[in-house]
Amino acid sequence: MMSGLATADLATFEVPSRPDNSAINNYYRAARSGGGDLLAPSSLAGAEWPDQDPSTAPQNVRLVSPDDQQVLRGAALNVPVSVKHFKEAHSCLNLPDMLYAFLMSEAFQFNPRQQIDNSGVWRDRVAKAVDEGAPLRVVWPVLSKIPNFAKQMTGASSATSGEEATFIHLQHLVDLSRQIYRPGIKIILLIDAALYNPAIGNDEVAVRHYIQDLRRLRIEVGAFDLELIDYAELLASECAREFHTALQQANLGLPGDIEFFQQHGSWLESMRSIVNTLNYPLNYADMRELFSKQRNASNRWSALIERQSQEGLKRMIAIKTATNEVNLPDKLWPGHLRVTCHWKRIIDGVAVPGLRAYPRYYASSRILPYHGVPLVRSGSHGPVLDIFPEVSLRGRLDLTRVIHANGDTYFYELK
Repeated sequence: MMSGLATADLATFEVPSRPDNSAINNYYRAARSGGGDLLAPSSLAGAEWPDQDPSTAPQNVRLVSPDDQQVLRGAALNVPVSVKHFKEAHSCLNLPDMLYAFLMSEAFQFNPRQQIDNSGVWRDRVAKAVDEGAPLRVVWPVLSKIPNFAKQMTGASSATSGEEATFIHLQHLVDLSRQIYRPGIKIILLIDAALYNPAIGNDEVAVRHYIQDLRRLRIEVGAFDLELIDYAELLASECAREFHTALQQANLGLPGDIEFFQQHGSWLESMRSIVNTLNYPLNYADMRELFSKQRNASNRWSALIERQSQEGLKRMIAIKTATNEVNLPDKLWPGHLRVTCHWKRIIDGVAVPGLRAYPRYYASSRILPYHGVPLVRSGSHGPVLDIFPEVSLRGRLDLTRVIHANGDTYFYELK
């Protein structure tokens, strides 16, 4: 951890000497040893890729209506939990332990419970918040814009109904928590779209518009108890020098040989699907050969995408290492509950709770809302929502594509 650098003049920055690899090795090796994810699973190899470009195939299409918005809301609220029954089943617990058990229940949290309980950290932090009578602050770095046409075929810089469902779902969690502990929880979303953009490669205008659109959407759906903060902007205002130094150290400490990428093949595969491919004149056949199971290493764009993916992965690991080293959330929100969208995430030796981005995340669907588009259908207890890469949904005759007036996809409906 760097110290005493937050107010230093960036103009005096000197390029650091090549460091040992301890910080960065500890970071990504901890994830590997725990069997966890550094990147959310996002490979397109497992997606259903039609033989022909699905964007040119016939499909039922209609404009979104207020009824569709209510259906999406119903799917986002469709959580298998009753606070009344939960309180009855856990009546033997004191208030802090009851709130902790509620937040860690499978309805909202997907990581291995025993690992989380064994750390003791999160239970203690919940107890401290309750003892002080304050809302429990839940901090979650999340939300980036992914520029891969196969994932989202429209709305290159817009938030989608996937993020809309996430905001509704998280506000519902806040509301339910207040039925157990009156001050409830406060969810702070650290939007990492700009922070990770050097690895992803969006144009800056697209990132800025995406963040603006997220803020608009939060108000539109009434998620007033969620706080949205641009993570990069926060780092710049609070600890620019410290972060910059940590990032340079991480970049210099990263190996770049073939063994490194062989060791991290699953992460590289996920990175391939999130780097910006919109800047190249790729046709559907190219996309299929680059990202599907039918990969063709001889494709004219293959070497370029591979290099971009390798460089992107190195930058992603460096950025994650630097944010971990700086550890700004602990400084700004001491005693907060840190959550993640990743499986078995370990930070500083502590297992981190995994918060579901929507009710079926890490149940029937393992794709984050910004890595695809929603498919909504009727379930046994109301509408349900899953996220799929749009390439798997476009052109299917059993689905109706529900769109905005500008042609952007709202969701796909299965009747």
